[in-house]
Amino acid sequence: MNSPKFGIDVCRNDEQPVHGLSEVVVGVLGGGQLGRMMCQAASQMAIKVMVLDPQENCPASSLAYHHMVGSFDESTKVEEFAKRFSFLCN
Repeated sequence: MNSPKFGIDVCRNDEQPVHGLSEVVVGVLGGGQLGRMMCQAASQMAIKVMVLDPQENCPASSLAYHHMVGSFDESTKVEEFAKRFSFLCN
């Protein structure tokens, strides 16, 4: 599949992350199974995903462009995380 927005072939049939060829970065609060599935879908669209999760080895950590370990209750950690991306999902 050729993406007209990015002008590159981004079709992937394996689980290896593309890690985004575009400049779009999406932040995800929580790196559980849903976060992992978001990373998989985003990688096929060449979108980088950053994950904030308290667990070092959360399911999304192996597929995310960047995984920041930290609690959602730590306001300084969440603020630091929020400075690094274009969009936030939770």
